[in-house]
Amino acid sequence: MKRIGILLLTLAMLLSLAACGAKDTQTIKAEEKQERNAIEGLILQLSDPDERAVIRLRYFDRADWESTCGVLFGDRRDYVDRVDAYQNRTYKIHGRALLNLAAVLDELEPLPELRQ
Repeated sequence: MKRIGILLLTLAMLLSLAACGAKDTQTIKAEEKQERNAIEGLILQLSDPDERAVIRLRYFDRADWESTCGVLFGDRRDYVDRVDAYQNRTYKIHGRALLNLAAVLDELEPLPELRQ
């Protein structure tokens, strides 16, 4: 789970640096593209399309929770009446997505302390 967070944090930092002009723009764009492609490769391994969507919305599109919830569930007839329940479902989907991404990452690259 930590490594997924680190990858997502790195992507966010690269995006922030690009916005601030702290590095050569071409270098930042290349680093951002490489990180994004690495994360997208992990996301594609998630079997649940809602999990893939929530990760892309939150970390690539920088959507807030309300917008993310609206994208996932806004077309439901009872959305307005049950928005809090749908918001909780969005949080749970996000949590499952992070756990599943961590599992994918562990399959690709087990933690060194677990190797014998």
